[in-house]
Amino acid sequence: MANLDKETSKGLVFKYGHFYEDGKRIDLKDGVELIITTQDKNFESSNIIGLKEKQTMPTLRDKKEIKDILTKKKKPFFFLLEPNNILEFTITTSTKSKITAKYTFKIEILEPLFAVKLSEKRTDLFDCWCKLVECSSGNVQFFEEIYGKSLNTLYKNIYIYYLGITGFSTSNVHDRMTVLMEDKTIKEILLMVKK
Repeated sequence: MANLDKETSKGLVFKYGHFYEDGKRIDLKDGVELIITTQDKNFESSNIIGLKEKQTMPTLRDKKEIKDILTKKKKPFFFLLEPNNILEFTITTSTKSKITAKYTFKIEILEPLFAVKLSEKRTDLFDCWCKLVECSSGNVQFFEEIYGKSLNTLYKNIYIYYLGITGFSTSNVHDRMTVLMEDKTIKEILLMVKK
């Protein structure tokens, strides 16, 4: 009978965030432990996800600065949330037959959040810096803060970082994110503010 736990040594190349053997991409099972042998100079510090290489946050804007920017755009706009509000959302992964995992994340808004009315039927959120602060479902083994210059960018960054290529990272944050202090989705708050 074959030994299912047999260890294998492979000569791989790491490129584009993937391992390759003889020009073909090699996928590894999630959670697998590896021993990597290479020169020290080939190991790099990780960048903070969502920030530029300098690793520093840009200067955060206050309500007046954002209002000035929006006024120049000559589109109707309205204020939604103060900085430091916590929003929560859940990402569900599944196969055709069953849900495989649920991840619930909390994010913090770092700048005032505004919405811009683009047409009678379309309202978009204006960019505001935000960051991932917690995986409240507790099922992420290695947690780290992730930043985004908008809620949509942060959602995409979280999805790609924690779920890789499993699933579909585009989603409307209006429906998915709940403002915890209000216990309402962003879409519900938009409807209240627009009345």
